[in-house]
Amino acid sequence: MPVDSTLTRYAWLAIGTALVTLAIKWAAWWLTGSVGLLSDALEAFINLGAGLLALWMLRIAASPPDDKHPYGLSNSAPRSPSSVPGARTRASPSRPMGSI
Repeated sequence: MPVDSTLTRYAWLAIGTALVTLAIKWAAWWLTGSVGLLSDALEAFINLGAGLLALWMLRIAASPPDDKHPYGLSNSAPRSPSSVPGARTRASPSRPMGSI
């Protein structure tokens, strides 16, 4: 399955927007010395990482089937959100209801 050009275009748009936002926030911090702007500029790295991760995952999902994955890697996407509630339930601490 080839990479959908619309999805990769959005991923590249997210990366470009994150870079521009990062540059603006970093310049604002440099000009003002505000710790709040520095914090916001550092948070922009998270947005950049999210865009890069999205692009990487789209490329992995579009990879062709191989010996280890005969149906390709795109089939895991619809099932992955269903495992999140179970993981949250297992990770949450168990405590008696009367202790609150």
